[in-house]
Amino acid sequence: MNGADSVRPRWPATLLLAGASAVLTTLAASAMFAVFMFYDDEGYVLISYRNFAEGGALYGEIFSQYGPFPFVVHWLLHLAGLPLSHAGGRAFTLCLWVLVSLGLAALAGRAARSGTAGAFTLAGAFSCLFVMTSEPSHPGGLIVALVATAAVGGWFLLSRGQTGYGSALAGAVTAALLLTKINVGLFAAVATFAWHALHLREGRLRRAAIAVVPAGCALLPLLLMRAKISEPWVATFAWVWGTAAVTVAMTIATHGARDLTPRSAAPALVSGFVVAAAILAVPLIRGSSPADLLEGIVLGPLRNSVKFSHPVSWPPAMDWYAGVTLAMCVAALILRRHRPGATDTAVAILRIAYAAGIALCLLRPPPLLVSFNLFIPTLPALWLLAWRLEGGDPRTDSARNWIVLLLLGQCLHAYPVAGSQVAWGCVLAIPAAAIGAWEAARWLRAKWNARFAPRTIRLAGSALALGAFVSAWVAGWNLGRESIRRSDGVSLGLPGTGPMRQPVDSAALLRVLTLNATAHADLLFSEPGMFSFNLWSGAPTPGPANVTHWFSLLGEGRQREIIRRLEGSPRAVVITDQLHVEFLRNRGFAPAGPLHDFITREFEPAFRAADMEFRVRRGRSIRPFLLADLLERAESTQGGERHLIRLPLLLRTGEPVAAIELAPGHPASVQLNGQNTRVEITPLSPRGDPAGPAVEARWPIVTSGPALLSLYFSSPDPTRLPREATLLLKNAAGGEEALARLAP
Repeated sequence: MNGADSVRPRWPATLLLAGASAVLTTLAASAMFAVFMFYDDEGYVLISYRNFAEGGALYGEIFSQYGPFPFVVHWLLHLAGLPLSHAGGRAFTLCLWVLVSLGLAALAGRAARSGTAGAFTLAGAFSCLFVMTSEPSHPGGLIVALVATAAVGGWFLLSRGQTGYGSALAGAVTAALLLTKINVGLFAAVATFAWHALHLREGRLRRAAIAVVPAGCALLPLLLMRAKISEPWVATFAWVWGTAAVTVAMTIATHGARDLTPRSAAPALVSGFVVAAAILAVPLIRGSSPADLLEGIVLGPLRNSVKFSHPVSWPPAMDWYAGVTLAMCVAALILRRHRPGATDTAVAILRIAYAAGIALCLLRPPPLLVSFNLFIPTLPALWLLAWRLEGGDPRTDSARNWIVLLLLGQCLHAYPVAGSQVAWGCVLAIPAAAIGAWEAARWLRAKWNARFAPRTIRLAGSALALGAFVSAWVAGWNLGRESIRRSDGVSLGLPGTGPMRQPVDSAALLRVLTLNATAHADLLFSEPGMFSFNLWSGAPTPGPANVTHWFSLLGEGRQREIIRRLEGSPRAVVITDQLHVEFLRNRGFAPAGPLHDFITREFEPAFRAADMEFRVRRGRSIRPFLLADLLERAESTQGGERHLIRLPLLLRTGEPVAAIELAPGHPASVQLNGQNTRVEITPLSPRGDPAGPAVEARWPIVTSGPALLSLYFSSPDPTRLPREATLLLKNAAGGEEALARLAP
């Protein structure tokens, strides 16, 4: 099968796609449970969903930057039995990732009438959305699923002439997006309005729409980005998106079908109203007031829209690239009046070249960079995909234009934070490029049949198919290699994490902090907000208003309420990620405000592990569990036991400990066992205080509760161990019983 084939894939191709889908899904599942991002948006959204499911009033009590739709969805999932935990949230996000990739592949395969186009889109979408491993449970997963639903459903409905149903779907999805993240919903609303306006029948209203839509497209990025328009990356973004929007609008206005009336927008308005009412009814019934909803959905996000930003890394010539494509579009629109065949031929060739550029972007590892590679070429060339080739089906063109406009709007999601938002915004570029390229290949074949030998035509089609297949194969290979690399580690082993795995050092760090919070905290807070520790330890937060960047997003009143609750708890603990704080400080976003000042003044580090500080009230002393001290003994001068490790253990070990490995995997790794190490065990209270005398013990080591292990040894020499090395406690079979860390 080649790129110009107009027949549906036979069963071998279908079987191949099914096998590829199964493999990619397996790799995606492995990657989804192998990454934990310490900035911990995951913990923030999970604890917010849980508080809502347990009866908290959204926005009145529970703070959120997002609309109510994700809360309604997760509340329904909770009622259906899905745990609102890291394992449950990641399983749901994995389902969204897989379904979106399969849906976009089905769209491309059906619209392009090519199994190769479907395979290209399948691997590309899986790779582009690899960033979802960094944002489990985040509303971004729902956003990309809603956008994909609008694209796939819109194509199948509009290409069949079912405009009313397509309009209703667009309205429903737009309402759900508005009530998920208002800016993304507005971008979908702009796409919906532009699609209806640019396909109106001839008349005064159409003439007004053709004037208003391009002008509005030019002004939209300036209005959206006005707060930061003086920054070079923002000015480039505004110029690139504005030129892309104007060229797409001009192209559709010139060549798009003209078969809609103003009434065609009615289904979108009705369905949008019905969906919005159904979503809003849930938080209203559960305690939120209309004023709370207005503040949480509209006013709050507008005030906080640019408090934190992360730039798009534009290449140096991006402004010129956008300008050149603008000039090319204008020239093509003018030339088509005089030489339509030659102009359409040039556009068809450029479409294929654009798809080849997308394919090249998918080749570059690692998968986390794929979306950023895609974002650069996507916007300026979108007008090529909106171009109607001579003799094209008006319904197919309208359906393709819908995808282009939807993609165009969603690309604005990368402002003001160009992180995972880039992938969510530009993933539609992959099926759009495949559809446009295969349509162009069929058109060129029909045009050139009389000019070139059939063999030449077949070779050209085969080259297109081969390029797409190679791109799909390499994208899948890169995804598989990254998934396997990340899956190397140990079970995180904390409540609610299920099959999550982490590198041994990271797992040890997370366990040390969590288990010390379990032992020493009646209330647990963090700076910035890292609420996974609350979910894992069971320690409550000082209230339901929990968010990662609380120092900028929570008002003074809510900060004062948290201060009051922390003041009332002598055993309150605050975990501070100094690396994250420094990251924010270097970007002019350092934590500040009354709550930050209170933490700095009233809490001091009880211990530090890596860049994490475990802070307690000033004057309070605690014994850190799972944090070992490595000491040099005075007996070393007399040839005795030269080294001592003192390791406080918190929990009963499942099986006797037969060996302890220091710095597993490191060249200087040290093995302690019954052959080279003497052990003493001192019982401890649950808070770490001595509860009895030290007792000599034998290997394998058995503990029945909190205990202090004193490990005396002379050789091997631990002085070449890395700083803050991990300790791996192993049973007789070599399996892991516990993890700990050496104190800095």
